[in-house]
Amino acid sequence: MKKKLTDNERKTYEFIRSRVRQGIPPSVREICLNCGFRSTSTAHRMVAMLTEKGYLEKADHLNRAIRLAGESRSVKVPLIEKTDPSLPLTAAELVACYIDVTPPSVTSGELFAVHAADDLPEKAILSGDIAVAETKRTCSVGDAAVFADPDGTVSVRPFSEGDTPLGKVTAVIRYL
Repeated sequence: MKKKLTDNERKTYEFIRSRVRQGIPPSVREICLNCGFRSTSTAHRMVAMLTEKGYLEKADHLNRAIRLAGESRSVKVPLIEKTDPSLPLTAAELVACYIDVTPPSVTSGELFAVHAADDLPEKAILSGDIAVAETKRTCSVGDAAVFADPDGTVSVRPFSEGDTPLGKVTAVIRYL
């Protein structure tokens, strides 16, 4: 049985839980900003207490390596079918549905998914696959990336110098 939480621990846990379920464990500074702590040492102490009480699991010496104890590592990722420059990428109006994805252990950006419309054989992506991408990921020339097309649709294609992708493809889901 888990130990009871103080008000500050509960507030910290609720914030961390919401971010982990979005696929982006928060940084210590984000915990401070969102929970009203003045010092990062307070946030570190809260994470340590939540880990000690069995609410969190944390990999030593890694940033953003916080997981909810005893829960599946999968997160709900929005499947995007179109874009609108006036809206955030994951705005409700743009999300067709949410899919369960097990994210990499450490992510720096927000995860989202799109249907691949065309084959990209050099990246083992076929038409109809679901490409999971991460925002804020640096792309190298040739990396599979997601782009907003002028007609508002999204496409998966290789990154070229000078391109502005929505995100870098980090996983592919294929249903047979």
